[in-house]
Amino acid sequence: MAEKEISYDSNKASRMLLLWALPFSSFFILIFYSFWNQSVNFAEELNVLQEKLFLIIFIFIISIILHELLHAIVYLVLDNWQFKNLSFGFSKNTFSPYCHYSNKVKLWKYKLALTLPGVALGIIPIILSFVMGNFYLLIYGIIFTLGAFGDFYVLWKLRGFNSNNYVIDHPNMMGCIIHENKKKH
Repeated sequence: MAEKEISYDSNKASRMLLLWALPFSSFFILIFYSFWNQSVNFAEELNVLQEKLFLIIFIFIISIILHELLHAIVYLVLDNWQFKNLSFGFSKNTFSPYCHYSNKVKLWKYKLALTLPGVALGIIPIILSFVMGNFYLLIYGIIFTLGAFGDFYVLWKLRGFNSNNYVIDHPNMMGCIIHENKKKH
């Protein structure tokens, strides 16, 4: 059984995120505007955002915690509630919170744990914003989709690996170590 490290340099990922943030955000804001420009007053919406800044910061902090809890919930539910393998922290290097799971899991479970926060807090709110014409949900969804960029980047790097391989969350970097089976199923 061969081991393969799938991780990334956080500085490189930060630069990539900065390159993607403006086009990604602009794309969704322009589409939203083309659908809802008659019924949404964007200047007024931005004023409301400024007026409710403390509430927005509170929601933002709670959502960051929720993002990490969603990672944890997937691990716990799919790995028989192994709380002892779960830890949370804050990286001083990347200024970001993290959830670490120290038990080996199948790759498909790891992928699900990576995917859930970005979908639940990012993609779904973007979709709902288009359905409801809610500018705040759009901004929230964009922020938390971009906040899941590292997770999505690791998912991209994991494409092509057998989902039945076992992986372990990398102990000190974003990513994992794959224990590759030579036999494909």
